[in-house]
Amino acid sequence: MNINFLHTWPPTRLALVLGPLHIYWYGLLMVLAILASLFALNRLARLAKWRDNLVIDLAFYLVISALIGARLYHVAVQWAYYSHHLNEIPAIWQGGLAIHGAVLAGALTLYLFARRHAMNFRFMTAALAGVLPLGQAIGRWGNYFNQELFGRPTNLPWGIPIEPVWRGAAYQTASYFHPVFLYESLADLLLFLILWQFAKRALAKNSKPWANLAIAGYIAGYSMIRFLMESLRVDYTPLVLGLRWPQVVSLFFIAFALVWYVWQQLKVVKAKTTDASLAK
Repeated sequence: MNINFLHTWPPTRLALVLGPLHIYWYGLLMVLAILASLFALNRLARLAKWRDNLVIDLAFYLVISALIGARLYHVAVQWAYYSHHLNEIPAIWQGGLAIHGAVLAGALTLYLFARRHAMNFRFMTAALAGVLPLGQAIGRWGNYFNQELFGRPTNLPWGIPIEPVWRGAAYQTASYFHPVFLYESLADLLLFLILWQFAKRALAKNSKPWANLAIAGYIAGYSMIRFLMESLRVDYTPLVLGLRWPQVVSLFFIAFALVWYVWQQLKVVKAKTTDASLAK
C-alpha cells in the first residue's frame, strides 16, 4: 500500500459544492461508514434469520442515538472549550464524535430495541460487534480531511502535513505529523476481519461462546487500539494520573471485557456440567 501521497497532499474539509449545497468529507465518510456497516450487518442478519427490515428499523434508532451520544460525550470531555463556544455544540460536520459515547448510547438503544421486539440481546450485540470496526475504519478518514486527531511530529515519509491553524502553539515549527487516523483505520480493519468471523459463527450456530467472544473481543480489542493511539495524539484532553482520559476509559473497558468474558464462560461450563449430571 503506497501511502506516500499523504506526505504531499494537504487535505481539505470540503469535498463538493453544488450551488448552495456544501458537502464535507467528514459527513460523506460518516455516511459511507454507516452504509458499509449496515450492509455487513444485513449479511449477518440473514445468517441469524432475523425478520425482514429488522436491520433497517434498528439502524434508524442506532444511528440517531449513536450520533447524539458521540457528540454529547465529546462535548462533555471538551467542555472547557465548548462552554465558551455553545453555538458550535451542534456542528458535528466540523468533527468531534467520540466513539465511547456512541457505543454507550448504541448499547442502551440496542437493549431497549431487543426487549421491544423480543430479540436476543446477546446475539444482536455480537452482530454489531462484528461490523462496528468496519464503520470505524472508514469513518477515521474523516478525521484526516478535518486535519484533527493527528499525532506527534515525525520525519517518516508518510507523515501528513497539517495547516498551522490546526497545529496548536507548541507545534508551529513542525511540518509533518503521525497519521494517527491511518494507524487506527488499519487496526480497526484488522479487528473487523477477526470479529466478523466470530460473529458469523455465533449467529450461524446460535453459539453463546462465539457471541461472548465477539462482544468481549470488540470491547477489549478496540480499547487496546484506542489506548495505543492515544499515546501518539497531541490534541487536548483531560489527564488522569498522567494518562489521557480516553486511555483511562479504555483501561476500564479492557478490564470489564476480560471479567465479563470469564464470567460468561464459567456460566457456559456450569450449564454444560449441570446438563451432563442430569443426563446420567
